[in-house]
Amino acid sequence: MYARLPGMLLFGLGLFSVIRSKYADPTLRDLLRIKCKGGKPNICLPYGICCRPSQFCYNGLCETCFDATVRHLPREEKRQWCRDYGQHNVSLMRHSTCGMACQSLFTSNDLSTKINDTSLQISPVRDHEVNHVVYSNTGVLVLGIAVTLQSFVIAGLILVFFKNFGRKSIHKVYPAIEEEQDGRHKYSIRRKQQVDEERKGMSKREIVPLVDNTLEPNDISLAGQETTVSPVTENLNPNLSTDVFTSETRL
Repeated sequence: MYARLPGMLLFGLGLFSVIRSKYADPTLRDLLRIKCKGGKPNICLPYGICCRPSQFCYNGLCETCFDATVRHLPREEKRQWCRDYGQHNVSLMRHSTCGMACQSLFTSNDLSTKINDTSLQISPVRDHEVNHVVYSNTGVLVLGIAVTLQSFVIAGLILVFFKNFGRKSIHKVYPAIEEEQDGRHKYSIRRKQQVDEERKGMSKREIVPLVDNTLEPNDISLAGQETTVSPVTENLNPNLSTDVFTSETRL
């Protein structure tokens, strides 16, 4: 009996681990394996339960989105309630994630709308009008692009022309300015020479002859000739003498 005890212990531990893993919370790997299909596309965490579109997840369990007053209604009445109220107002549901609860009650045939067959028919007149509008819009677009490109080209040519014209005008103006400056410089040199010559001429001023009051009238008649006057000494005081120097006058 003691020989069977280790085997029984191992069997008990294995069974306990299996039961624990079955009722324990699923791991992240287990949750990633879950794929809800069919009528239960929504996963409710943390237990990984699949919920219907008309249900919302609450504490790991799936709860219905409809209120108690609507929950027990027959399917047709529930659809009518969705058409009138629930489909357009999610606040009437039990949770904010119940936006698709009413849509889950309708089938694809109920949600589909009938298409008028006449709208699918091809009208030659309508087709011609559509083509005319498309062609006219395309022509306007192409014309606008062409005008824009032409404007850019004209603007570029104008800029190049003014740039070259400015260079030529600068080359023409600079020699004229230099010639004008040279002419002014030469004129200033000539003017300076004339002023120097005039100053030299003015240095040779006329010296007015000194007329002595003691001269006789006959002597005054000689004023137009070169005259040399000797110094005259007038003894005003026996002890003082004044020398009067003569000046030469050249007429």
